[in-house]
Amino acid sequence: MDPAVNGSHVDPQPDDPWTHIQNDIMEALARTRIPGEARQVLDVIFRKTYGWKKKIDAIALSQFCLATSLSKIAVCKALRKLESMNLVITEKGNAGINKYRINKHYDTWKPLPKKVTITKEGNLHYPKRKSSLPKMQPTNISVTNKAITNKKIYCPTSDEVRLAEKKELIKKVCTDPLFQKFYAAYPRKVAKEDAVKAWSNIQDITEELVDKMIQVIEHNLKTETWKKSEMNFIPYPATWLNGKRWNDEITSTAAESHSVIQDILDAQARAEEDRIHAR
Repeated sequence: MDPAVNGSHVDPQPDDPWTHIQNDIMEALARTRIPGEARQVLDVIFRKTYGWKKKIDAIALSQFCLATSLSKIAVCKALRKLESMNLVITEKGNAGINKYRINKHYDTWKPLPKKVTITKEGNLHYPKRKSSLPKMQPTNISVTNKAITNKKIYCPTSDEVRLAEKKELIKKVCTDPLFQKFYAAYPRKVAKEDAVKAWSNIQDITEELVDKMIQVIEHNLKTETWKKSEMNFIPYPATWLNGKRWNDEITSTAAESHSVIQDILDAQARAEEDRIHAR
């Protein structure tokens, strides 16, 4: 047995869900010095954006803390570091939750300078000190820090992280006014969690796109298969969204066709009456 897997309880496979990061970006990351906690936060942003095939995503500080086991203060410092290095671009979001996206133009990144090694003799930039610093005496603070360092930090499992992400996604989408507008207009309200997931996979949702969805839904409600008496023929909202059914071609219903024909007949009758009165 491979000693590296002895006692392991996980076994990721190539077919499992994965995050698509371009090779150019991976090579640029390998050349760039990034502080440890900043790199942890950067990986979370990659996971939340590229991992969901999105360019930008709203990520709460609680999500960063859960995924990295870092405190909110450490996460904020790491985000400021990533912004100063131009690795991440932050946009103000709704409800105090900022949106983050990766700056894919890696030629504009600002990496940290290389570390300078100082020998006993010193070097050109940092000459050797003539007098050594006094020895640090143990204090209550150092003892406290040691106790904190020895304390075990709880690291959530992948299942717990996945469950937390799911709850966060449902909460974020369900409070989105555009989703609420769509869901209120859709006649068959079943499998809402699936609808939330399908909604999150749609790129660049705008007010105009939602209005178009509602227009198509209202038209379909006039058709025979979408009548309330035949609700079983209406697809689930997730199926409708995944199939991008708002792009379906709108055809005239039988009632609309009858109305058009009746308007033509009425116009012909009025024309005949005008011709008779003109004699």
